[in-house]
Amino acid sequence: MGTGRSTSSLDVGVVADRLRMPLLHDDSYNIWALGPESGGRALASAEAADPELITVDGNPFKLSSLHGRKVLLVAWASW
Repeated sequence: MGTGRSTSSLDVGVVADRLRMPLLHDDSYNIWALGPESGGRALASAEAADPELITVDGNPFKLSSLHGRKVLLVAWASW
């Protein structure tokens, strides 16, 4: 249930600090990546793959169709 307030910004630096996760900025694409360290290796870039998924309507959907828009990707794995 909403509080009736609306906000249009998110301070990802604060999120990274609170989650204790590294935050990477890729200057060439002007994008940010946030996530846990992977075996002690630093991220080399923030360039994402272009997966094709199926929507709930059964239609194909490519991440690249959102080019130029802000996107929040959330991934989870049990391992």
